[in-house]
Amino acid sequence: MTDGKTVGALILAAGRGRRAGTPKLTMRTDGKSYLRTIGMRLLECGIGPVAVTVAAEFEAWASNEIPGAIVVVNPDPDRGMMSSIAAAVPAMPRTKGIMMIPVDHPFVAEKSYLALRTEFEKNPHRIVKPSYEGKAGHPVIVPWTLAEKIPANDMEGGLQMFLHRSGVEICIVSVTDQGIVQNMNGPL
Repeated sequence: MTDGKTVGALILAAGRGRRAGTPKLTMRTDGKSYLRTIGMRLLECGIGPVAVTVAAEFEAWASNEIPGAIVVVNPDPDRGMMSSIAAAVPAMPRTKGIMMIPVDHPFVAEKSYLALRTEFEKNPHRIVKPSYEGKAGHPVIVPWTLAEKIPANDMEGGLQMFLHRSGVEICIVSVTDQGIVQNMNGPL
């Protein structure tokens, strides 16, 4: 049973930000944290509920960044992104799919979020991924039934390999938004 929404969102923000020198969720663009930038854009697009995974020390801070967001603590973020997904899915209200976006992708345009959601609504049993000039990017929408199966332990090739091996058809949506391939490893 779903809560009536087609696509919920999960912002993956539990990483330590070693390459960036600081946790990426707190990095800023246009006066707002990456976390707030992404969360508010998702809400403006009508995508939700929005959940975010964080390290324990950011739980209270993250709760103030996105109104109404479900904040899930990953007790061991060093295990990788898949551990954050496995921690968050049981805490989220069930939807048909989950849009997963790493917090280091704050420049994804609303039109891309909407295009991905529209494609998923047409094909709710497929994985939906964006592409910019032939390069795959983020976010990805995963059917709920597949998201529930994501293991807590990272594997070689990570989430991309898990999705590829799942046998679920992948639908690529070509977008004109360079933001889907811009992962930020430092402040602007």
